[in-house]
Amino acid sequence: MARTPQRAGRWSLRQVSLAAGVSLATARAVVRAGHLDPAALTADDVVVLKVAAMLPSLQPIGELRPANATRQVPKREIEAVLLTRQAGLGLPELATLVVTADGASLAVTIAEVSAATLGTVTQGKPYLALPVGRWASDLKSAAVTEAA
Repeated sequence: MARTPQRAGRWSLRQVSLAAGVSLATARAVVRAGHLDPAALTADDVVVLKVAAMLPSLQPIGELRPANATRQVPKREIEAVLLTRQAGLGLPELATLVVTADGASLAVTIAEVSAATLGTVTQGKPYLALPVGRWASDLKSAAVTEAA
């Protein structure tokens, strides 16, 4: 993970994008979608940026739009970002954000992760499972390593 110096708990968009492993152009697109406020970025926004950057890849069959059309932010993206933001960095390591075409859910135990992923598979729905707990743990351990 890249070094991410911070000033009094506030981060720049560049610092958040470096820590998230996301390009600055993608980070700016996430800001334009309304998922991040560049004036009030914190360490929690690193995980939020990772989630928001991956969500456009879940494109359900039949959901087509011209490349030059304005993209409406789907409800599933808003839910996923909100769940991630509310959870913060205090997630257990196996916490998984499961995003389907219908919405998003945050599973924090192995039983919840199994139920969320197996339920969508048995129904034949595509889903995206994001390891937000692992990302939060990695970010916290990197912060401890840099502080030492």
